[in-house]
Amino acid sequence: MQTEIIKINDISDLKVGMFDLGNGIFTQQMPEDRQFRSVVATLLPEEHRAVGLCPTQQVLPWGYMTLSVVTQEITSGKQASAMLWNEAVKRDIILPALAFCLNYERFGVVKNEAFLPTKRELSGVGLHYDGWNKILCACGVRFLEETLLSSTVNCNGFVWIQGIGKMYSRYDYQNRTFGVCPAVDIVLA
Repeated sequence: MQTEIIKINDISDLKVGMFDLGNGIFTQQMPEDRQFRSVVATLLPEEHRAVGLCPTQQVLPWGYMTLSVVTQEITSGKQASAMLWNEAVKRDIILPALAFCLNYERFGVVKNEAFLPTKRELSGVGLHYDGWNKILCACGVRFLEETLLSSTVNCNGFVWIQGIGKMYSRYDYQNRTFGVCPAVDIVLA
């Protein structure tokens, strides 16, 4: 059976759980070559974008030292990740979770395109867990850790963590180890 390819130009036509093939091309069926950029995990229509989860996960520490940079008001994981990375480089602080996301390269995702999602983005991902998780499981992608790290840091230097299979969330220490899943923005014309 041939995969039905759908060209989407409006974010309102997207559905959680669709395979993102890049360049506004999506499908609701597993691509024949099993290659896809991300799975649509949450829709942010007021920002004219969606967030896709890349088909990989690692369990890593957020950082080895505390990075006192507040990103709490930033809603874009791409912006928050860039800000955190720039400050970490200046201060010579290693952020393994963020490095994993920024260095992710696979099927249509280039280095520095993926990011660590924000609290707001992960809240949407958690709310739509059933819609995207069954799709990733069907592809053989299983989450090792259902608590994901974010790029949201509050004024006390704590990072937001989001439970995705079980709805709980909180701020926690930056040196703790949790799941990390690279995310990408899906922006349509």
